[in-house]
Amino acid sequence: MGIVAAGNIPLVGFHDWLTGFLSGHRIKLKLSSKDTVLLPT
Repeated sequence: MGIVAAGNIPLVGFHDWLTGFLSGHRIKLKLSSKDTVLLPT
């Protein structure tokens, strides 16, 4: 599963990551350069 998080709001991709993780998928996540709060790159 691939997720490209939007760059305008920090942590906007967290919900997408969490639901993918809980459903058992292997996840490739591309974060925004502004999003260093929870999932640092």
